[in-house]
Amino acid sequence: MKMVSTLAIAATVLTAGAALSSPAFAQKKGKEQAQAAAPAEGPKRNYTKGAMKALQELQAAANAGDPTDFATKLAAAQAAAKNADDRYFIGQMQLTMAQKSSNDAALREAVTAVLNSGGASAEESVKLRRALGSLAVRSKDYPAAIAAFQEVLKANPNDAAVQNDLIVIYREQKQYPQAIAILEQSIAASKAAGQKPPENTYKLALQTALDGKVQGKILPLTREFLSAYPTAQNWGTALDLYRSSSRADDATLLDTFRLMRTAKTLDQANEYLALADTLALGKFYAEARDVINEGVASGKLKASHPGAVQVLREVSGKIAEDRTAIAALEGRARSEARGTMALRLAEGYYGHGMYAKAAEFYRLALQKGGVDTNLVNTRLGMAHALGGQRAEAEAAFKAVTGPRADLAGFWMLWLQSRA
Repeated sequence: MKMVSTLAIAATVLTAGAALSSPAFAQKKGKEQAQAAAPAEGPKRNYTKGAMKALQELQAAANAGDPTDFATKLAAAQAAAKNADDRYFIGQMQLTMAQKSSNDAALREAVTAVLNSGGASAEESVKLRRALGSLAVRSKDYPAAIAAFQEVLKANPNDAAVQNDLIVIYREQKQYPQAIAILEQSIAASKAAGQKPPENTYKLALQTALDGKVQGKILPLTREFLSAYPTAQNWGTALDLYRSSSRADDATLLDTFRLMRTAKTLDQANEYLALADTLALGKFYAEARDVINEGVASGKLKASHPGAVQVLREVSGKIAEDRTAIAALEGRARSEARGTMALRLAEGYYGHGMYAKAAEFYRLALQKGGVDTNLVNTRLGMAHALGGQRAEAEAAFKAVTGPRADLAGFWMLWLQSRA
């Protein structure tokens, strides 16, 4: 993103403003007329009779371009001015003179004079404030630029060019929350207009939150971005961000990697191996095998890789035995007062891909109690999700609170992306 507004744009705006309001004073026989001929595109101006001579002399000095004479006539005109139209005309003469000298400071002073005169229309004021902001940027007076551009947005909240400029300024000044606020405003405006916000707007908002370490915005923006653009690449980016910013415990990290697998964002051999190793250590033998096989099938992991060979060697002889042992524990899980054994059984069935049975015993564990309800609800939702029971999955994920709630939210997004 780059600064859109430039001094060239500002000069165009200012020239247009000056052309609209450099009136030629009309004369009647033997008598000054206090009313100027109104410009074709502007309002009719009424100048103070007592200020007429000073205004005429100021106009002549501006046309002549003599800085010394203009300064003298300007002081006289300012002293004689009585109403908004007088002051507006003086500001326009200042613009005329400043443009001849290409003096940024004089241009800013002139624009400010027109704005403060009370004679500028609402439409013209917006253009002048946009030009004033551009001139302030040119002078590296960023607080003044911000103030001017903010006034423009009050009148035109969806002015994309000014939004862009403010974002650039805020980022350069390391005012990251303010930049994010403008980006969120742009996103909201697109949605209100029935349009899909551009992908790059989401990316810049998220990058700004990361650059500024605005922790409260990183995950919400990530989820919103992913909801709008649920590509495999974006899923990978989103879950990498979640892993790096969440300080998750081992069990939550495992379930994050499981979501990466489900969303098909595992794209390196070491990711497949890390997940398979973790699963094998947790006695999810069948799941570990399946991860290795998927990595090989994807072409991202070689079957001859020593890590892959080792995992398969460790788990292959335990899979059938584990499944038999799990089935033998059902009676005990149902009879025990606490849900510990039911949870163990649910975990086993989940690892074997038997999601309906896993969900049954996760629910039983919750009923009996004595278990981490947020962990169980997360995995109950996962079992329902992978078993094709969307409504039940959503209900389980919504029940998750605390540190796991963010991960549950990502699983919900995955469900929505499959609708």
